[in-house]
Amino acid sequence: MRDIGIDASKLWMHLSEKIDEHSKTNCLLPPKHIPTENKFERLVNTAFNASLLTEEKRRPGFRLVYFGPEKHLNSFRTQNDSVNRFRFIPMKQRFSFNASALNQIAPAADFVRFMVCVVRKEDTDTFEIWGLIDTGDNWWRFTQRETQTGQLPPNFLTLTSTNPGEISFSLQGHNLLLLRNGELSRSLHDPSPISSGPIANFLSKSRQLLYDQVQEQLSEEQWSKYDEQYTGELYNLFLERVLRNMRNLGHGGTFILLPSANRYDESPPTNQVLIKYRTDYNYAWDNLVKALVSRHQHAHLNFALHNNQDVNVQRFKRLSALRARDDKLEAKKRDIENSIASLTSVDGAVVMTTQFQVLGFGAEIIANSPSLAQVSNESNGDKIPIKLFGTRHRSAFRFCQNEENAVVFIISSDGGVKATKREGDDLLFWPDIYEGTLRL
Repeated sequence: MRDIGIDASKLWMHLSEKIDEHSKTNCLLPPKHIPTENKFERLVNTAFNASLLTEEKRRPGFRLVYFGPEKHLNSFRTQNDSVNRFRFIPMKQRFSFNASALNQIAPAADFVRFMVCVVRKEDTDTFEIWGLIDTGDNWWRFTQRETQTGQLPPNFLTLTSTNPGEISFSLQGHNLLLLRNGELSRSLHDPSPISSGPIANFLSKSRQLLYDQVQEQLSEEQWSKYDEQYTGELYNLFLERVLRNMRNLGHGGTFILLPSANRYDESPPTNQVLIKYRTDYNYAWDNLVKALVSRHQHAHLNFALHNNQDVNVQRFKRLSALRARDDKLEAKKRDIENSIASLTSVDGAVVMTTQFQVLGFGAEIIANSPSLAQVSNESNGDKIPIKLFGTRHRSAFRFCQNEENAVVFIISSDGGVKATKREGDDLLFWPDIYEGTLRL
C-alpha cells in the first residue's frame, strides 16, 4: 500500500477543526461519530489506495460513509426526521474494508447515487463494508447545478473520490477538506480563478454582455440589483461544467479560449494554431440567454404567488409553463456542454470564444517562443522551468506567450485542470483551477 504522503495526525487535526467550525452553525455530527486518530489513518490510507486502482481498465469513483448499522441507526432517524428518504441495502455478508474490495464494489455502487457504508469491526482496529445507502441522484445533480433544489445526504463523515489520488471529506454536503496526491489542497472555499483574478478579468466583457442581453428582455419588476452577480455566476458555471465534462472523459485535452469581440468568420482566429476541423458551433449563447430570462420570469412569478399577489388560475398555468421551459432549456444546456467537451476526444485542441462559439477542434498549436524558459505559479509565486512540463503544457505556454489576449486550459489525463495566461511580461500558470463551484 502507498502511504498518503501526509501526516495523518495533521490531517485528522485539520478535519477536527473544520468539524468544530461548521458544527457551530450547521448542527453537524457529534464527535463520537468521528473515527479516532489511528482509525482515521487506516480509513484514509485505504481510500487513497483504492482511488489509484482500476477495475477492468475503469477507474471508478466512490463515496464512503462512516456509519454503522446498529449503533447509529436511531440517531440517523432522529437527525433526518425520516429515514425513508434514503434506501438502505444491507449485505447478508460483510466484507473486509481494503482497497481491492472497495475497487470491486465501486462500479456497482455508482458514486452519483450510492454511498458505501463502512464501520469498525467490533473489538478490532479493522473496518468492514456492511451495505450501501441509495441517496438517489438529486443531491449530486444539485451540486453540479443541474437542478435548483437538492436532498441533503446523510449527516455522517463522508469520503469521496472521483479522481486518482483525490479524497474530499464532507458532512451532510458541507465540504471540509480536500486531499490531492497525498497533500492538502488549498481551501475549498477560496474563489475559483474563473471568478476572481486575471482569468475572470479576461471573461468580464462577455459576462457583462450576457447581463445586458438578459436585462433587455425583462421588465423592470422582474430585475433586481442582485441579478448581475447571479448572471455572472451562471456564465462561470457553464464554463466550469464544460471543463468538468472534459475532465470526466479521462483522456486529457487542451482548450483555447479567445475573446469574442473579434470576428473569425473569414479568417483563422489566430496564426498560432492550425485548426484541422473549423466549425461554427454557436448554440450555447442563445440558450444561456433564454435560460436566464426564463429563470428570472419564473422566480418573479413564483415570489408573487407565494406572497398572495393576484393569485389566479392563469398565473398558476403560467408558472407551470415557465417551470417546464426551465427544465427543457436546462436539458439542452447540458447537451451543449457535453457536446463541446466531447470534441476533445479528437487529438488536438478545442478553440472557443468567450461567448462559447466553438471555432474548431483538432487544432495543433504551432506557436514558437524560444526565449520562454519559465512560468509563474499563481498559487505561490514560484518560478517553474517549462522543461519540467510535458509537450501539451509547453505548447500551451508558448501559445499564451504569443497571444496575451487568450486563456488556455490544460486537462490532464489524471483529472487535473490547469490554466495559463500572459499578464504583461509574466506568463501565469494555475496548477489546479478545478476548485470552484463544482468542487465535490
